[in-house]
Amino acid sequence: MSRDRFDNRIAQIVGASYWALITLIGITLITDPASRWAGLVFIVLGLFLAWRSLRSSTVVVDDTGVVTRSVVRTRRYAYSDLRNVEVAVGRTGWNGFGREYLVFHRFDGHDVAFRGLNCRPSGDPAGVSVVRCAAGSANRRLHGS
Repeated sequence: MSRDRFDNRIAQIVGASYWALITLIGITLITDPASRWAGLVFIVLGLFLAWRSLRSSTVVVDDTGVVTRSVVRTRRYAYSDLRNVEVAVGRTGWNGFGREYLVFHRFDGHDVAFRGLNCRPSGDPAGVSVVRCAAGSANRRLHGS
């Protein structure tokens, strides 16, 4: 079984670093008896979300379908549910304007945008980007070419 993995390592490290900082705040809070429970919550939440952040901003394309991972959600799309995977350009977050991201067109008529893996568009229409490579890999397997 072959698989292609596409991710944004910088986004993963930045996200994990933020949640590691939250974990460190929890460690300092746990030393004070009055805020011990809050510190424990910060530690557990920080460690869990740091781990999820390291696995986020990812698209995995294999023989059975496409898996997308964000910090909050992991989704699996079987090829039998997909018509096409497209690259769109738009807003991906608070400061993410004019970024490429994936849109999954499903047979049931729903279009699902995955903005977790995004990048600046290439100036060249035929240019290469991680998002375009992910869409190309998915479409090649989907359409059997």
